[in-house]
Amino acid sequence: MLRSALIPVGFALLAGCVSYEPGPLIDPGAWTEVSADDDPFTDRPDAVDCNPGGWGEELPGIFELETDECEYGTFTQPTLLDVGPGATIELLGWHLDLFAEEPTDGHFVVQIGDVVIFEERPEIPGSEEIWSPVLAWPDGAGAVPAESPAWFHVHNHGVNSWRLAQVDIVDPE
Repeated sequence: MLRSALIPVGFALLAGCVSYEPGPLIDPGAWTEVSADDDPFTDRPDAVDCNPGGWGEELPGIFELETDECEYGTFTQPTLLDVGPGATIELLGWHLDLFAEEPTDGHFVVQIGDVVIFEERPEIPGSEEIWSPVLAWPDGAGAVPAESPAWFHVHNHGVNSWRLAQVDIVDPE
């Protein structure tokens, strides 16, 4: 009896079929700002002035960064679930209209462990954008266990508003 129960498990492992529990990978109210020493992003300016009043949970379930108070921000929190190859991720992020005196671009990144799962560089000035992609876990990226760092990064010039509401594992359609 035990032998027959192990055959499907062994076959699934050999075939690389791993499923991940659906649910949120992050808590929008749990982000904390990181120091220069802990920041994994290379575009950090030498001097960062990020007022804590410029970021936080705007409404329940929505993290907001206002760049008139914090033009560069990297935030982290521990992931809530295991995730990796075969997982499908649904993300919801957006920015309002983007303004700056000189044309430039913004930088919006969501990273799980060492795996960048979403990155955009919208032109500034620019119109409001909403991102709601359903993403396959990147090819070649390994598994990331729960309690690993999740990262959210925004960098731009001007008075702009950036938001992240959802990074969830979902059942593939």
